[in-house]
Amino acid sequence: MPVFKFKKFTIHQDSTALKVGTDAMVFGALIESVGHKHCLDIGTGTGVLSLMVTQKNPCLSVTAIEIDECAIEDATLNFKNTAFKNSFHLIKNDYFLHVFNQKFDLIISNPPFFNDSFPSPEHGRKVARNFNANFVDNFFFKSSDLISEEGRLWIILPHDQLEFWDMMASKHGFKLVKKRLIFGKPKKLIRSICVYSKKSTVLNYMEEDFCIRNMDGNYTQEYIELTSDFHDRIPIK
Repeated sequence: MPVFKFKKFTIHQDSTALKVGTDAMVFGALIESVGHKHCLDIGTGTGVLSLMVTQKNPCLSVTAIEIDECAIEDATLNFKNTAFKNSFHLIKNDYFLHVFNQKFDLIISNPPFFNDSFPSPEHGRKVARNFNANFVDNFFFKSSDLISEEGRLWIILPHDQLEFWDMMASKHGFKLVKKRLIFGKPKKLIRSICVYSKKSTVLNYMEEDFCIRNMDGNYTQEYIELTSDFHDRIPIK
């Protein structure tokens, strides 16, 4: 697959198993990074989410962790070639084993989202996409220790797995602050973007819908406007 050119950076993705898709584009554009200082990107892959949130907040310091050697190759190149060079610290390690020396007020992740009943024939894609109950439990356990008191945790999930992830989040003291229901087309719910907080009280819970394409297959105006700062493949009419 050729490189994915954004307005202010380029994503090389020859080595990594999972390429940049519409999910990542929507998720990265919706993440609210302004006002945050220290971001942790769990399973950064190509680094696309790190780059998108940094474009919105150039003062953001990003720590990106990835276990896959091939993804590390791409992320290293993408971080090196961007104008945001001083914003990134890339770690090759298992998130659950790595010892961090700080807390983060913004944690983002597009986590593995297929369970073991949907194996992928390619090893790299299977590592990137599979999860089990222990993974989810450990994900929130580790994240609970790393998030600051005022921090926010953003994740994107298949909607049919939301209930399970939400249950695990609650187990570790996370409270749902915001949920965006992502529709591929009208009435076709495909993803949920969830924002969690560890604060004892959560005020003004918000749930909103977002649709990527119209019934005719063309991108919606809201998608075009959301992503217009990042790429110009779809000009606003």
